[in-house]
Amino acid sequence: MTIQQAFNATLERRAGLPAVGFADIHGNIEWLTTTEFHRESAVKAAWLSGFGLERGDVAVLVAADPRFAATCVCGILQAGAVPLLVAPPAIQGVNSNLEAVVRNVVERTRAKLVLLPPEMKPEGGTYGGTVPVMGMPADADVAEAAPEISIVVPDPSTTAALQLTSGTTGFPRICVWRHEQVRAAVDGMASLMGLTEEDVHANWTPLYHDMGLVNNFMLCLTRGIPLVLIDPLDFIRRPVVWLKVIHDAKATMTWAPNFGYAVAAQRIREEETAGLRLDHVRGMWNAGEKVHAATFEQFHQRFEPLGLRWKSLKANFGCAENVGGATFTAMDEGIVVERVDSKTLFEQRVARVVPDDFDGPTTRVVSTGQGHPALTPHILDEDGTVLPDGSVGEVGLESPSRLVEFMGQPDETANTIRGKYLVTGDMGYLRGGELFWTGRKRERINLAGVKHDPSDFETLLNDVAGLRKGCFVAFGVEDPSIGTQRLCLVCETLDDPGRPLAEICAEIRRGVATRLGITAGEVALVEKGLLTKTSSGKRRHVHFRERYVNGEIDCLHRDGVRE
Repeated sequence: MTIQQAFNATLERRAGLPAVGFADIHGNIEWLTTTEFHRESAVKAAWLSGFGLERGDVAVLVAADPRFAATCVCGILQAGAVPLLVAPPAIQGVNSNLEAVVRNVVERTRAKLVLLPPEMKPEGGTYGGTVPVMGMPADADVAEAAPEISIVVPDPSTTAALQLTSGTTGFPRICVWRHEQVRAAVDGMASLMGLTEEDVHANWTPLYHDMGLVNNFMLCLTRGIPLVLIDPLDFIRRPVVWLKVIHDAKATMTWAPNFGYAVAAQRIREEETAGLRLDHVRGMWNAGEKVHAATFEQFHQRFEPLGLRWKSLKANFGCAENVGGATFTAMDEGIVVERVDSKTLFEQRVARVVPDDFDGPTTRVVSTGQGHPALTPHILDEDGTVLPDGSVGEVGLESPSRLVEFMGQPDETANTIRGKYLVTGDMGYLRGGELFWTGRKRERINLAGVKHDPSDFETLLNDVAGLRKGCFVAFGVEDPSIGTQRLCLVCETLDDPGRPLAEICAEIRRGVATRLGITAGEVALVEKGLLTKTSSGKRRHVHFRERYVNGEIDCLHRDGVRE
């Protein structure tokens, strides 16, 4: 079954029932029924077809507004075409090379047309002289009616959608998803999450990220589950809008990366939550980056008075290469957290659980759950051999939803699809079928032969007064004088740190030494907003390492610098 056929099925079954709601910054929701949403999408399909979009063509969409993005994605699919979403310029600083990215994507995909904000239209109105570029019009400027809701159904073996990877350096790779992979992903997720049409999703993660596109938009529209979309920028401006929408929509499922839970716990004021309840929530899913137990504990403590249950807090591991979610916390329990010996974890790559009275340095690792019914996670060594429980290695997935290829990059595809395994580039270990995610392989820092992940430093940096929480990069720089890498930490400060910068650096050094047993080679402090993240909220450790080494980062204060 294709995505379009699944859309047709829900249209026939839920014609007059709520399908997609759009929330404003105050949390007010405008609901569209399934018929209304598909009709609005059909108007977009007819409009796009007027520009020559046909079955199998690629349409590139750069859109910030959730309603326009959602109806355009659905309209592109209704036309039998293939959507590819790119993060818009409204995501501050994320895509400073956005025009170059769009041009590169158009060239590689041979896109038929591009939709983007009017101010981004290139001179002459085309890319490469042939690909039309349309500034996104207001709905009133689009034809008000289509003859009927007519959904073109492509061959199930063809491409359903294209998805960009995060693009932490250079140009992002393009994942090719066929219909069978997307259907396997949404079916596996729905089964493990126990979804029914009684559920409701609330989502502020953007549709250009697979968490928003697959785990919410495609999952809900193919399963007949009502979905409320919140503008990601509205969440950043006013985080309580997320909880208000969950309350008003009686949402049972919602998604956010770890930093979203930290932002909500830290910035939502008590008076803003008056009258809000979270008792009905079955799953608050934390995904897209490393899950920190301390963040969930803070979030739960902050909102338990609203009825939030600990077992409603869930973790998920997934990636664009697997078309969305892969492993999930069980629905009948909360997250599983292990306290392991830091020394054996870092030096021997073995996760050894320690007792409460253990007095050595420890690390808490959160399980991201077990694979959905059709998917099996494995841990692989450098040679691709499957490792036993507790051994840290690269996460490999046996999965029916893995990507077909990286478009136009056979070498990258071969490095990622190795026999029956999708090799993710993520590091972790298994325990009793539970996947514990520990970091990214390419970002690991080698200190005297011991590998560390940048996320290992997040919890201690969050405790340092004067720093912006979650806004840092960590990397290793080769140092011939010591025969290994030295650790560099670059952190954003608050506008008013409230203390001397040298004092902040000293506290960072003490924390790294006492809590992780590591010596920080360099600590640098930079102004707020400098360390921009990817479109999916990931830190760009590799990117800023290159800029730092090349002297391209203006620092407010540096400590431990070697001349």
